[in-house]
Amino acid sequence: MNKNIVENILKPLDGYLAQIKRNTINGWYEIEVGLPKDWVYKDTALIAYDEIVKNKDGVLLKIYPKKDSIYIDDLIEFVRLIIETNEKIVEKEMEFKETINQVKKDLEEQTNKVKKDLEEKTKIFYDELDKMKEISFNEFDEKLNETTKNKDDIETSEIIEEKDNTTDSKIVPTKKRGRKPKKVKLPDDGE
Repeated sequence: MNKNIVENILKPLDGYLAQIKRNTINGWYEIEVGLPKDWVYKDTALIAYDEIVKNKDGVLLKIYPKKDSIYIDDLIEFVRLIIETNEKIVEKEMEFKETINQVKKDLEEQTNKVKKDLEEKTKIFYDELDKMKEISFNEFDEKLNETTKNKDDIETSEIIEEKDNTTDSKIVPTKKRGRKPKKVKLPDDGE
């Protein structure tokens, strides 16, 4: 014969069961349990509860039957259901928090990756833009220098003779700059 039948039946209530007492007026058993303040519970068509004490730490409930046909075994099963349901809720909330934290972490990593990628692309863009500007202006400068050099290399070599009574006038070749050549008087070579 198993000696601890009642002990085994009450085992699921460990840590929550405050007391079991007999209501001699109504002729039924009542169970008092302490639960965390955020836990959920509600009465049924056959079992009711009263909040004896409620504070920041938790709540002390008195659970009792609504009819004489409800036995202590039913009350114990009801408390076990409250405990199991709330433990599952806590477990689900933890899983959800872990999922949310993982999603946040993943989003943060993706955001950092996108941000880093965008910064790299921005740097490359501005480097290419600076290089393009440099090349464009250097090419322009080279073309301008070449054009100017070609203009400067063209010499005016026309000599216009004007006979003066005593001296000949000759035009000295000068660089063409868009004006008429300058007339300069030179000493006579002996002609």
